[in-house]
Amino acid sequence: MFEATTPAYEWGAVYGGLFLGQALWAATQTVGEDFSPHSLHAYFVRGGLLSEPIRYEVHRLRDGKSFVTRRIVVTQSVGEVVTVIASFTTERSPARRDHVKFPKDVAPVAELEGRWDAGLERRDAVFRSDDPRVSTWVRGSFESDSDKRIHASSLAYVSDLNLIDATVEGHPTPPSQGQWSKDYLCLSLDHVIWFHGAMESGDEWLLMDARPLVFSNNRGVAQAMIFSAKGELLATAMQEGLFRPRG
Repeated sequence: MFEATTPAYEWGAVYGGLFLGQALWAATQTVGEDFSPHSLHAYFVRGGLLSEPIRYEVHRLRDGKSFVTRRIVVTQSVGEVVTVIASFTTERSPARRDHVKFPKDVAPVAELEGRWDAGLERRDAVFRSDDPRVSTWVRGSFESDSDKRIHASSLAYVSDLNLIDATVEGHPTPPSQGQWSKDYLCLSLDHVIWFHGAMESGDEWLLMDARPLVFSNNRGVAQAMIFSAKGELLATAMQEGLFRPRG
């Protein structure tokens, strides 16, 4: 059992990426140092409260020679708020072939205006209106450590940043920026991450290239490719969000 705190996010609820990063780091404490996370699957059950600590209960589902699996139950006084399954592996191979390339149509960081979101510095690229897509340069001030597994938890934190924004772009009648949260009850339902590489430092720029895949029955699915500034694909994330019209 682990306990953590949350920053006072300005929108009044816990940032989903905080749950992901903290849950993965709690699970990491229960596996051998030679195991690194390779995937994470999460369901957001309830909204998190800023006024309370967050408890992470890690269950050992399997301890294999090359793969281990953990279930993390995240709770507050309202009950279970997030359920996470995380898998770790010792599998290593120098062979690699990337079929997704770093997008060449995204402006460099220095050419984009910045803002802060969830404690992260972000700079959003702008595309044609008929190209539903959100590409975001993002940088945090995460701890840089010789234990690269902490960088996986940092990636998990970042991975929740712009997927809902991409889902908004893919809505059948896209609401204007800043207006969609007023017109719709918006909730993240679930989230998946696959890790392909590791960050080199805790304060490097990453590019999240996110696109909507489908919108149906008030739910939208989006996918994000997370690249290092050098062009390496570090992670793939997917998320489904609920957009229910208010009133």
